Amino acid sequence: MTTTSIEAYFERCWPAAGTFQSFDLIEVVAGEKGCFVLYEGKSAEGVTFRNSEFFRLAGELILSVEVFFGLPPHSEPITPGNQPR
Repeated sequence: MTTTSIEAYFERCWPAAGTFQSFDLIEVVAGEKGCFVLYEGKSAEGVTFRNSEFFRLAGELILSVEVFFGLPPHSEPITPGNQPR
């Protein structure tokens, strides 16, 4: 099993960390096997994003991260009734 430190995670997965106009944690939910994090951010260029991640942890080591990319905040998802033509 490969693990990584929190520092290595940010270095590898978030090289632009600290350069955002905003980054807000919306929800953090801890469970028995890990934690779920929902966040919204705005890049230095003004592009907004909203994602969630599920972290499996062992002490201060990260065992795995599943990333779920979402729609920009306040956007409307495409559904059968509003598909672009």
